[in-house]
Amino acid sequence: WTFSGMDYGVSRPRSHVVARLLVATSLTLLCMFMLKQSSTPAGTDEFSKHDGVMHVLVTGGAGYIGSHSALCLLENNYRVTIVDNLSRGNLGAIKVLQQLFPDPGRLQFIYADLGDS
Repeated sequence: WTFSGMDYGVSRPRSHVVARLLVATSLTLLCMFMLKQSSTPAGTDEFSKHDGVMHVLVTGGAGYIGSHSALCLLENNYRVTIVDNLSRGNLGAIKVLQQLFPDPGRLQFIYADLGDS
């Protein structure tokens, strides 16, 4: 519909939104499957282990996909460091993860922009 010459009825067709949602969901499930398959990778670098626990860096971990990936990792006993500048992420997601996994050293959040020079 229009109001004073401005068109407010412009929106994406529903099929585009559904397609993007399916792609995002498929990629998330693929990543989660790959993480489960590589729980004990050959030649694992000892730098990424602490007390026998794998440490994973998640960039964009305050967003929807990143926070769910971090949740999956934490549920599978990984140590997780999240780096996010919160430009699109949500600090609430980090706080929920911190409440679910309060153990020291399990979850670390770093507010940073990796694009900064």
